[in-house]
Amino acid sequence: MILPSSIAETGMNDAMNTPTFPLRRLVLFLLALCGLITAVAAVTVFQARAEFPAWFCPVFLAGTALLLATIGLYAGALLRRRIPESADRGSPGWLWFALIASVLCTSSLHQFSPFRPDVATIWAQMPPHLKLIQYNFILTAGNLLTVVGLAVLFLRGRRHLAAMGLPILAGIMLIPNDDCGNAFNLPWIAWIGASPLMFLCNSVVLLIGYGAWHGLWPRRSVLVMCGINVGVLLLGFGHITQVVWGARDPSQAMLQRQLDRNKQRQPASLNRIPLEGHASFYVCSDARLGFKEGLPVIICIGHTFQEPETLVQFVGKFDEPVLLIWSDLLADISGDTSLEDGVVWERKRQEFAGELSRYRELLSFDERRVYLTGFSFAGAYAWMLAYDRPDLYAGVVAMSAPSYPPPIQQRLDSGKSVVTVVVRGEKDKWFPEHLAQEKQTGHAIEARNPHSRFLLQPGEDHREVAKYWLENLNYILQFNKRG
Repeated sequence: MILPSSIAETGMNDAMNTPTFPLRRLVLFLLALCGLITAVAAVTVFQARAEFPAWFCPVFLAGTALLLATIGLYAGALLRRRIPESADRGSPGWLWFALIASVLCTSSLHQFSPFRPDVATIWAQMPPHLKLIQYNFILTAGNLLTVVGLAVLFLRGRRHLAAMGLPILAGIMLIPNDDCGNAFNLPWIAWIGASPLMFLCNSVVLLIGYGAWHGLWPRRSVLVMCGINVGVLLLGFGHITQVVWGARDPSQAMLQRQLDRNKQRQPASLNRIPLEGHASFYVCSDARLGFKEGLPVIICIGHTFQEPETLVQFVGKFDEPVLLIWSDLLADISGDTSLEDGVVWERKRQEFAGELSRYRELLSFDERRVYLTGFSFAGAYAWMLAYDRPDLYAGVVAMSAPSYPPPIQQRLDSGKSVVTVVVRGEKDKWFPEHLAQEKQTGHAIEARNPHSRFLLQPGEDHREVAKYWLENLNYILQFNKRG
């Protein structure tokens, strides 16, 4: 850690005597961008205030108002085009201390990742739909290393070069980098696929620090920077302890909205199955035939970030008419739920038993030819459900699904009567530490049933294996419970 007493005052004094302000336009642009993002955050929280404790919205809006006022104050000073001489001289050591602390305080928004000791486990178990969080972790670590590196440059006399790095780093940290689906990020995810919010305050601190280095209220700026850091840290602790969210899981609001939308929507190409609880839809693969009793049925287990229209890609693609059913079985579980969570598994297996009974009652399909399928997390659940009741299913196709969950490993003998097709990508970065086990499990299922397949597609990643879905569904349709 760089201590305040370790850095001489001369660098600050030299900067304060500099009549011009390098990168003025860039800093003004970034301050304006920070102000815009802050305003959007305030509007977002106000609109979603019902999802937070009653006290949170007023406190958050007050905080954003202070942040906007601070941004406006510094932007106004820059618009005067010359930085006035200031007798308010502070130590640059405290300045760098506040900059480094800003990164650590910001990491609290992700439970201090990547600086916590179990970050490797968190990294390996990251849900596939969170595409940017691993990048976010790298960005956070890189941010800290960069600030420390700039401080070292400063100590070695490259003061102006070190200062120039601050606004550049601030701009980089505003590039959207977070796709956690909480109420703060949802509008940004809907607009551009990711949110710039996480490092917003960090960027403001970097810009204020740059201004302080050039003589803009050095001592008071350090106090402002520390105040912003404390505010971010309090928000992070509120997130970690879930005080911010009351008694609710922070992802549950998003999940509930998704579930409600699926219950209320009626996709044009699909037919709703009247069920209590999870939404379910069906369609016949032969559009000319419409609905007919006694068809083989493929039930696709859906997940939070998948849509019922997934079924549409299979319409007209089978060699015979097939009834396709979409079940939103997993739509109400959070994205960080583990496949090894026995409580969730027990609840879901019971729920699906009720759903299957209702499907059978309403749609009268061929009970000798019932197949399950799913992708990624949902693929693992399709596999678990098939092995839980091997007497009910002729086959299962698990796409990009890991095999380590206990309901699979403890029931591998179920594969003797359930044709099992597992398709993984050789370059699948999700669950990579389990790939050796996947191969071992693949050999086990193939040994138990000569029709089962474990397919490791060369050169393919997690999502690319979806292109092999149809051909493997067509494959299992040739098998039924009679052989």
